[in-house]
Amino acid sequence: YLSRKEHLGRITLKILELKHQNVLHYKGVYLKNEVNELVIITELITSGSLGEYIKRVKNLKVKVIKQWFSQILLGIALLHSTGIFHGRINAQTIYILTGEA
Repeated sequence: YLSRKEHLGRITLKILELKHQNVLHYKGVYLKNEVNELVIITELITSGSLGEYIKRVKNLKVKVIKQWFSQILLGIALLHSTGIFHGRINAQTIYILTGEA
């Protein structure tokens, strides 16, 4: 069996290798030993979450919603194909890149 640190190391390598337009790009990662936390550094997202966008824009078009779901599912499929399983998936944990909403 792998130790927790070895397991985190393998997951970290997978995360850093991910390159896909529908998955947040990861820039780095480190372990905060004093509190036993894994800190992941990602690209800067300035447009906020899908939930925030939905609150701002009241009349969403069905075509746009279908495109979003397609992109979300492609991203999740990629993660699962590499053995990475996303935690909580909801409108607050899905981020919009500038110019894509």
